[in-house]
Amino acid sequence: MSQNFQHWPFTFRGDVGIGRPEPPIVDEAVKDAAAFSGADQILNDPLGLGTLLAAATAAATRSPAASDSASVFRARYRRAEILIVDERTSAVDAVAEQRVFDRIRSLAATTGQTIFLITHRLREVRHADLIHVLKDGRVAESGTFTELMDDKAATGDFRNIQAAAFDGTCHPKPPAKTSDSGRRSRSRAAEGRGAILNLRAG
Repeated sequence: MSQNFQHWPFTFRGDVGIGRPEPPIVDEAVKDAAAFSGADQILNDPLGLGTLLAAATAAATRSPAASDSASVFRARYRRAEILIVDERTSAVDAVAEQRVFDRIRSLAATTGQTIFLITHRLREVRHADLIHVLKDGRVAESGTFTELMDDKAATGDFRNIQAAAFDGTCHPKPPAKTSDSGRRSRSRAAEGRGAILNLRAG
């Protein structure tokens, strides 16, 4: 599930089935995936699963929220062992974002998929089993949400920056002190970091 969901110029049935190795596409499984993802409104279109998702059709210009439902729909139908979710909710509002993440968590719980989520939003990693925090392309910290939110963790400032979006304040940590050897201790600033997490079933 990438940042920019791609509708291919096929029917809805064909678009959802892309990437699943075993043909044919089973309509009942497609409908089940549609109901799970909230994308079942497509079934109300005159052609249903036969609706053509070409650039000239209304179905190809649905809202970002509808595209998110369709991406969950596709992931549910494929049922791969591993699902990578890359900043999937960057273009939707908070309500749609929560709805998508509830469904992603349900995917892990109901299909046994291992889910790797790439995000810059701290709230999205709260339920992860394991979080890797990246800085300059390297893993800076690893741990659970509770461990990384500890005041001694390198993500402490990142937590404050995220919280400032809600209360209008920001309380950054004091700058790191220089040790006796003149070497500066590890920076605790976390702006610009992304988080990669592993969310497993259960």
